[in-house]
Amino acid sequence: MDFELVRILANPKKDYKKVIEQIKSFFLRANVKTVFGETPRAGEDLVISLGGDGTMLKAARSVIDKDVPILGINLGNLGFLADIKAEDTENS
Repeated sequence: MDFELVRILANPKKDYKKVIEQIKSFFLRANVKTVFGETPRAGEDLVISLGGDGTMLKAARSVIDKDVPILGINLGNLGFLADIKAEDTENS
């Protein structure tokens, strides 16, 4: 699947700035537009959830009636839904 628009949803209580910059840089190199925030936009190809399970559930609720995949990046200590650790984003 080719991505054109990726939305990033982050838990404001977590330290997410470094991870967002890595994600933006990755998608910029691939000529993919990224947007930040909770509000869904038409044409989204992917939602990236930065935080924990609560943030992942918020992302899921935002796309419940759309066919949009969600990628969860865990910024906490414990997370069952977000399967990627923040430090693993540095390997992209």
